[in-house]
Amino acid sequence: TDNTPSEVSATADGGGLQGVIFGVRYASVAAVSQIAASSSRYYPADQFAYSLQTGAGTTLVTGTTTGTSLNGFAPAVMPTVAASYPFHVVQTMAPGSLGTLANYTTRLTCVNANTSSNTPMPTNHLVNPASPSYVFTNLQYRDSILCTFTNTPIFSSVGGSVYSDANRNGSRDGGEAGFGRFKRSLIGRH
Repeated sequence: TDNTPSEVSATADGGGLQGVIFGVRYASVAAVSQIAASSSRYYPADQFAYSLQTGAGTTLVTGTTTGTSLNGFAPAVMPTVAASYPFHVVQTMAPGSLGTLANYTTRLTCVNANTSSNTPMPTNHLVNPASPSYVFTNLQYRDSILCTFTNTPIFSSVGGSVYSDANRNGSRDGGEAGFGRFKRSLIGRH
């Protein structure tokens, strides 16, 4: 028997009451984004759009982060999807954002409420900003999946000491005195 038919046909022969019943195996999938709890947005205007899409790129459902909260956003929910139907969980920057996905380290974790399923789930999966999606090739009947993108902004830091590099080797050697009370400033975001 083929558990993933692409065509089903039936023929009713004879008289009287006859009928045909078809069953489709369903699963449910949801996606949401959040900003890491101990963090903030790279730019205050940054928002994330998360969606479920077909392999051809058709968006099935979508959601967007809003305001200044870090989490608690409404998930994009696809309550019924054919269990053998491949789809993508995708995140992009929402319109109006100043930053890009490259300003964030993004990890994807999906959990399945169907504990008897053997559908592989990404856990703390590092998402490539150039291709910010995960592909589920095949779900099982009764899978109930929630996927969460967690975004952590990448802030750079500058540190070190200012000293007189007497021998000009680029390293602070013994005897090369440091400068106290030296003012340093960075202008803008780099």
